[in-house]
Amino acid sequence: MRCAPLLAGVLLLHGCTARPAVTPQRIVSDNPCVDAILADVAAPTQIGAVSTYSHDPRATSAPIGWAQHFPAMGGTAEEIIAAHPSLYLTGSPMMPATRAVADRAGIKVIALPVANSVRESEMQIVTVARAIGREAAGARLIGQIESAARPHPPTHISALIYQGGGLILGQGTLADDLLRRSGFRNAARLYGAKAWDVQPLERIIIAPPQVILAPRTAHGEDARGLNQLRTALAHVGHTVRVADFDPQLLYCGAGSIIKASARLAEIRQQ
Repeated sequence: MRCAPLLAGVLLLHGCTARPAVTPQRIVSDNPCVDAILADVAAPTQIGAVSTYSHDPRATSAPIGWAQHFPAMGGTAEEIIAAHPSLYLTGSPMMPATRAVADRAGIKVIALPVANSVRESEMQIVTVARAIGREAAGARLIGQIESAARPHPPTHISALIYQGGGLILGQGTLADDLLRRSGFRNAARLYGAKAWDVQPLERIIIAPPQVILAPRTAHGEDARGLNQLRTALAHVGHTVRVADFDPQLLYCGAGSIIKASARLAEIRQQ
């Protein structure tokens, strides 16, 4: 038995834990957010497969070059059995039929829900790092996140994360936590938005934020929605800054928190 260290200011590892007798050497994941943790915590020789999303440059939260070193899997029961994993990492909730197949095959399963705050993401890193025998690597990643996402004094600048089609990120999301930590007020709260929500363009025009965080490049309906928003704001004479913010920074926690916090810091300084 050994006592795991506590990260200063954040209680992450509780009590004494024992290192698993056998370190998993064939870990498979069908979840891109789990992949993002594995990219920074796992040893490459431990990985058996990653999510198909992590092979897509538009969807991955893990480095694409890292992900493409491993086979991709979609998470069907057939794929799980064929991968012969010693540990299967997936999202939550998990399909009951898939869980039943994994249980019958004697495969250890860890299902992780969406992380809706920096702390929740850190706790997931702890869970994964313990499960794969890489606690030190997990602690290093958490230290980097704590440094990047340390809370800043409020600036009273209202900011809205806008993803085209009227999709905004309200309270109870990781993005909301990152805005608060970066000193911004999440304008989505002014609209009563909770979690992921859709707001009509008129609502934003009536009470616009000071900064809108939106992707510089968009396609199809998203591009049209962003152009309509910019045109409408200019037409009514609102001076609102539209800052480029890559939506891929919002897909997952882990290392994405470091990148998102750095981008928010740039916008805040400007």
